[in-house]
Formats: sequence, structure tokens, C-alpha cells
Amino acid sequence: MEEKDIKEYLYKFETCIYKELKKERKEKDFLLNELEKYKIELNNCKIELNNCKKDLENYKFQYEVISNSKSWKLTYPLRLALDKIKRLRLLKISDCNESNIINSTNVNIDLSSHCHSSHKDDSESDFPKGYHSIYQDEEIIRINPSVKVLAFNLPQFHAIPENDIWWGKGFTEWTNTKKAVPLYDKHYEPREPHKDLGYYDLSKIETIKKQAEMARRHGLYGFCYYYYWFSGKRLLEKPVDLLLEHTEINIPFCLCWANENWTRTWDGMEKNILIEQKYLNEDAEHFITDISKYIVDHRYIKWHGKSVIVIYAPKSIPNIKNFLEKAKEEAYKKGIGEISFWICKTSKEDIFDLDLDEYIDKEIEFPPRFPEDFSGAQIHVKDVKGQIFDYSKFIDNILCRYDQDKYNFRSIHAVMLGWDSSARRASGYWSFDNFDLRKYYQWLSFVIKETEKKYLPEDRFVFINAWNEWGEGTYLEPDKKYGYSAINTTSKAIAQVPFE
Repeated sequence: MEEKDIKEYLYKFETCIYKELKKERKEKDFLLNELEKYKIELNNCKIELNNCKKDLENYKFQYEVISNSKSWKLTYPLRLALDKIKRLRLLKISDCNESNIINSTNVNIDLSSHCHSSHKDDSESDFPKGYHSIYQDEEIIRINPSVKVLAFNLPQFHAIPENDIWWGKGFTEWTNTKKAVPLYDKHYEPREPHKDLGYYDLSKIETIKKQAEMARRHGLYGFCYYYYWFSGKRLLEKPVDLLLEHTEINIPFCLCWANENWTRTWDGMEKNILIEQKYLNEDAEHFITDISKYIVDHRYIKWHGKSVIVIYAPKSIPNIKNFLEKAKEEAYKKGIGEISFWICKTSKEDIFDLDLDEYIDKEIEFPPRFPEDFSGAQIHVKDVKGQIFDYSKFIDNILCRYDQDKYNFRSIHAVMLGWDSSARRASGYWSFDNFDLRKYYQWLSFVIKETEKKYLPEDRFVFINAWNEWGEGTYLEPDKKYGYSAINTTSKAIAQVPFE
């Protein structure tokens, strides 16, 4: 055989082997998925059995107390008479038609009450309903979380030279927040921080300590900080670097690479790029080099012993598989341990659709994103330059979708508060009217219970969008008008305390 024929034969042989390996991996993944389900079911059965045992012991104790009481002994004749009356009633009922008894006890339960099919006529949505909350002082309750609740944390609350050039001297996220105005009837703007926080500066360690302490008091597990990295160029790194220096701050954290171009989007000029993601050949190695100092910190969040790195926009990375492989190899070379890459699910496509099941361990929901969640939720308001949506209907759609979605053991649920990007954008913004604190509680409580049911303890994560997105109207931090209502409600959902 000639050398050319040998190479061609080897190429076909390697291709065949690769296809078989890929097929085996998918079959293995399916079996692991099934095994995970059985493990979860077994774990849930064990929990239920333990709960039954505790209830039985409690009932035994109560029975002992009651049966030995004087009142129980004195009322014996009365109980005997009542038993005779019950027997007589049962004899009469047995003479009745069985179907009548069944019909009389039949109760209709609408299990789809939260689906969009139960919505009122869409014409009613043309009238903004406002922001439904009440002012609350801080309320601390005892919490023993069953899941690890993480909040995305925005570091853009301190001035940097680049923003001074692009947006004006002293620009921070507060600049956008302060200039916001109501754009339609009952529109909740501007948003002002509570006096306990004020217009804080994240270049001050006192602010970072205060954020961490507040989060932990209210049952949050930790923060996921946005990490702005552009082929070695860092932006807004000060808050995370301060956290790294002050090891006494007790807050677990991980990093989310916000791998998008920075543009003048807020001015409506999408094509005007301020700083670009170039995705150079050597970026994977340099990325791990830059991020490694955070990964080795004792507070850095790990999953099954692997350091968690979140990627916001995986589809934006050319040849992402090669990038992830190189990054993991570099981490191994540097001796910093294994990396677990997670992604934000910013499109309908999941890990399997993107063919990334061999490279990505988890995908985090990132509301508001999916088109089906907006069905029937748009509010048609005249003379506005953005899109207005009904928050409560949006949540109903999501809860309905959860019932219908196929089980994906790699998915992590996430929730948001009243999203409103009108402070950042002159046009093309999204604003959610009819925010309801009770609806937010329902959503968060549901995903916490779903997470408990689906996953073993080490896999129970839930994300909140966000801790401090003031320019997009979704924040847990207290504000001037409603105080601590958002974070108090979050605490109750985490602790599984009823909403009052």
C-alpha cells in the first residue's frame, strides 16, 4: 500500500473509533442520568421514612400524655356513646347509592392553575398594574438551608479609568440608576438604595463586608461575581481582589466570565464597541493563569471537589471545545486541581443541543430569556420605546414550563426579581410591570422544592438574578421605598416559612 492509502485508511479508522466513543459516551451519560434519578428517589424515600419515624415517635409521646391524663379517663363514657352514634350513621350510609357517595365527595383540583392557559383575556394587560410590595424593616429568621442559594453580584459600583473615558468622570452603575425616570403609568422608577446602604462604593472593603454579612444573615450561600476578562485585560476587578485580600470575610464565591463585548448599548449604538472579546489562540492558558489566584482561595466554591467557573455566553466562543480542553489541561499543569465549567442558559439550546455534554457539567437558567415564557405576558403601552411585560403572567408561564420540561440532571434553576433595564437604555429596554412579592416567593419556593426533590445534597444549587443589578431593577439589597422586603421574602422561601 502507498503512504497516501495508509493515511486515508488510518483517518477512516480514527473517525470510526471517534464515532463509536462518542456513541458510548452518550449511552454512558444516559445511564448516569437514570442512576442519578434512582439515587435521588432512594434518598427521598429515606428522608420520608425518617420523617415518618419522627412523626410516629411524636404521636406515641402524645398518646402517652393524653391516655394518662385525668380528662381522658373522665370522658370515657362520652367517647363510648360517640362511637355508637358513628356506627349507626355508617349503617344508614351503606343503604345509600354508592355513586351518590362518590359524587358527593368528588373534589376538582386544577393542577394547571399557574399555566398561561388560566390567564385572563390579554386585553386586560394593556393597563399597567404597578409594583406590589410593602415596606419592611430587616427581619432575621433562623435558617437551615436545604439548598445552596447563590446570587449574581455586579462589581460596577466603583469608578475605573476606562468608564471615565467612555461615559464620563466618576461613572458607576449608580449614574444610570439616579437618572432613571417613570416611563409609563405606575412605573417604579427611580430606584433608590436604603439608608443602611446608601450609594455605596465597592472599592471600599467596608461595603464588601456589609454585603457579605447581609447575604449570610438571610440564608444565602454565596455570591457569583461577574469576571470581566478580555484576552488578559481585566476590568472592574477591584471588589473581588479586595475580597481575596480579606480572608476574614466569610462568604463562599465563584466567578462568572462575562465574555461579551462592551458596547454603547445603553445609548442604542450596538455596533460601537468599547472593548472587544478577541478570543486569541493562547487565551485558554492565559485565562487560567489570571483566574487561578481566586480558585485556590479556601472560600472558592467547588462542586464534587472541582472549582466552579461559570461562562455567561458559551456560544460566543469560537471552537469552545478546544478552549475548554486547553483550560482544563492548564489547570492540571499548574496544580490547581480540576475545573468544573458551568454555563448560563441564555438560549433554548441546552448542553446536549450544543454538543457540550462532555465539557460542561451544569447549565444555569438565566431569566428573562426563553420566548415561551413571554407568551401572553406582553403589555401594549402606547408611546414607550421599550417592551413592557406582566411579571405575574411571566412567572405563571415559567411554572407551567417546569411541569412540561424534560428532566435534565445538569440544569440549575434560577429566579429573578422585577427586571427593568430602562435605567440603562434610552430605547429597546425591557420592563416588567405587575411585580408581585408573593409571586416571587412562589417561584423561589417552587424551585427550591424542585431542587430538593431532584438532586442529592451536593448538587443542590439555586441562583438568583441578582444581588445588586440596580440598573436592571433586579436586586435583593434593600431600597428606600420597600426596605428589606425582597431579601426578607428570599429568607422565608429558603427557610420554607409561609408567606404572610
